[in-house]
Amino acid sequence: MNNQNEFVEHAACDVEAALAMEVADAADDGTKPKCAIPMSAFWSGDLQMDQGLPITIQILAKNDKGWSLASRWNTDGAVVEKKPGMMNPPSGERKSDNNNVVITWAAMTSPRNGGSDIITYIL
Repeated sequence: MNNQNEFVEHAACDVEAALAMEVADAADDGTKPKCAIPMSAFWSGDLQMDQGLPITIQILAKNDKGWSLASRWNTDGAVVEKKPGMMNPPSGERKSDNNNVVITWAAMTSPRNGGSDIITYIL
């Protein structure tokens, strides 16, 4: 369901392939129909959501008699994570005693870190 509460099928979710997998797994080895939607799909467009919001999903099913009612919302799962926001400018101070420049900056924290720990910086 998109940010206007309309059901949409995302291009990254190949429903036919998911259904074919379900038929192939008739022995029920624990594999269920599934698709993967890239996190970037939640950064813009129809599915755009703010960083940190839970990604909730409903499913409809259709047979030759018509459409089902929508499932209940999932109550656990992923949250939207994004690329880090723009860094605040660093500060630099020249140390005259050893001719060095000392650079300092504020570490990025939530929500500006995009929901994930920062693993490195490039100066």
